[in-house]
Amino acid sequence: MALPNQKFQRSGTYKIVLEQYMRQNQLPGLMAVGVRVAKAKAATP
Repeated sequence: MALPNQKFQRSGTYKIVLEQYMRQNQLPGLMAVGVRVAKAKAATP
């Protein structure tokens, strides 16, 4: 998970931009990535 504690202050439409930044050269054969946004679970007391 890249941003496990990311919170959005308001409901609505957001734009998520992914960029490869860890390598000098692109990864050969990489055609797609996935993103999952899930509703957080309520904290347990």
